[in-house]
This record gives sequence, C-alpha cells and structure tokens, in this order.
Amino acid sequence: MKKLTIVLIIGALLLFGYSFMTDQKSVVKVSPREAQRQPRSRAQKLAAIKKSDEVVIGRSLAQVLKNANALPESLTIREKDSVDQMTGMLALPLMQSQKVAALVNVLKTAGQVPQVTHDTNAYTGEMAVVRTAKPLDGTRYFHAQYFMDEKGAPFLQHASYEIRPTENAMAIAEESVRRTFKGLTRANQKSADFIEWDLDGSHVVWIKKMASEDLKDNPFNAYTDQDVGTVRVAVESRIHEDDEH
Repeated sequence: MKKLTIVLIIGALLLFGYSFMTDQKSVVKVSPREAQRQPRSRAQKLAAIKKSDEVVIGRSLAQVLKNANALPESLTIREKDSVDQMTGMLALPLMQSQKVAALVNVLKTAGQVPQVTHDTNAYTGEMAVVRTAKPLDGTRYFHAQYFMDEKGAPFLQHASYEIRPTENAMAIAEESVRRTFKGLTRANQKSADFIEWDLDGSHVVWIKKMASEDLKDNPFNAYTDQDVGTVRVAVESRIHEDDEH
C-alpha cells in the first residue's frame, strides 16, 4: 500500500511537470522590433492613410501657391519684337525735333491708334499727352508727355511703355534699350529691379520692374495684383530725373 502511494505521487509530479513545460512553450516572446512588424488594426491603418494624405495635400497646396506666384518664363518671339518697336518709339521724339505729329504718324502706321489730348494748368503750362488704344503684343500703356517752352515749342518731358510680367522681361528690356540707344555709358544706377543711363545730356532712359507699391494710385493706368512684375521702360527729361519713378 505504501509503495502504491509513492508511485501515485511520482506520477502526479511527472504529469504536473509535463503540463507546465507545455504551457511555457505556448507563450511566444516578441521582441520590440518584431512587435513593430505586427499587423496593424483597421483604425491604425486609417490613421496612417489620413496622415499620408495630409502630407500629400500639403505639398500639393504649397506647389499650387508657388506656381500661382511665379511669373511666366518668357515673352514670345512676337512680343520681343514688340518690345524693340516700342523702345524705338521712345527714341523717336529725340530724333524728330520734338514734333508731336511725327510720333503720332509713326504710331498710326504701326496700327496702334494714337490719341492726343491737351491740358493747361498753372503748374505745367500747356501739355500734350499721346497714348495708344491698340498696343502691340506683350506691351501696353504707351504714354508720352510734351510740355511747351517759353517760345511755345514742344519738348519731351516723359515717354514710356510697359511690358507684361515675365521672368526675363527685365533682361529683354535692357537688351532692347542697348540696341536702340547706341553707345550707352556706364549706368547711373543699377539693381535687380532698376537701371538708368544718361542719354544726350538732356534726357535719361530707365527700366523698372514694378512692385505692388509702384502700381497704386496711378492717374493714367489701371492695375491688378496680376500686374506685379510689369516692366516699365521710359525716357525722361533730365530735369525730372530726381523725381520718384
């Protein structure tokens, strides 16, 4: 009887030990790195997709805003030709003995439909203004002002035109000015947005890339935010060179 009891006790111990070892084997240890590779829940997957979409949308919006603020890359060949023609119009009053009629006739021939208005006031005396109704491609707002001297003879006070905003409009304008006004000396002023030269001792020629502030409250021209970056090319009487351009 005593032997039977011992046998039963030993059997019970063996059975317990086998059961314990089996349970230990069923427990899987997962390392932190392996845990990261475990399948994610549906909520986790949706959160990851949402975050990814937000990143893509954010990048897309940034690119859209960048493109919206960027200027077109270049003028067309036809527009570049227009720039050369209009720069020539600025030189014409200096070569035609200041006659308003000479400028008007050339503008008519070019199909720009010139319009002349006259004004008289106590500050400037008599003034003739020449503008055009049909500007050449890529240009607009041609404007020439003639004052009268004490003998009643006209002299050019200001003539200018504008080039539509593009990345290279400033460079194209400078090339056109150099081709038209031969022998320009060193510029009086030069920066990324403005350059000015002396001409004949009585006049200067300048080019300016217009900022937002330059487009406000213009008495002759209408502008919108899309016109920022417009380039103006002008010839002016030297007595006005210290005025704000």
